[in-house]
Amino acid sequence: MGVLAPNASADDSAVFVDLKTQWIMEGLGHGHEAANPESMASGEWTTSQEGDLVATAAVLPYLEITQANAANFHFHQATDDLPISAVLIWPSSVMASTLLLGDYQDASQPLQVIRPTEVVDSIADEASAAVLDANGATAEQLAAIDGITSELASAIVAGQPYASATAYNNKLLETLSAEDS
Repeated sequence: MGVLAPNASADDSAVFVDLKTQWIMEGLGHGHEAANPESMASGEWTTSQEGDLVATAAVLPYLEITQANAANFHFHQATDDLPISAVLIWPSSVMASTLLLGDYQDASQPLQVIRPTEVVDSIADEASAAVLDANGATAEQLAAIDGITSELASAIVAGQPYASATAYNNKLLETLSAEDS
């Protein structure tokens, strides 16, 4: 456990956690004060018909994991039955990578293999295709967007080029009615 040294990669913005921490973040585990004679006497704990110790609503869950309370976190099912949401694999060669991808191309598989760089690039390409540049968009392109009238589109084009997002925003504010803005 610790902080990795920066290495000028996507890992610099990532948070790596162990499986138990991930399961707790997903709500599959939790932590609270352990039962003790005082909490038993105060009614924070009761027993079920089967004789199991059960926490009442008076036992508040921990909101963060610390060194002091980490031992009090637990799961109410076998950890072998809990999901693994992701696995990072570094194939040893291009051939190993290709074979791995081929093994998971079947749509009926419950698992998938992705190449994060390709996925992020694909998402960015789709997003940029859906974004118009306020300095280059035509009135026709702008008017095709829901909520932009032909009058507003013409006003936006008339104000081109915009020196900044603030200048663009100011043009919108002077064009829109107080109710629309």
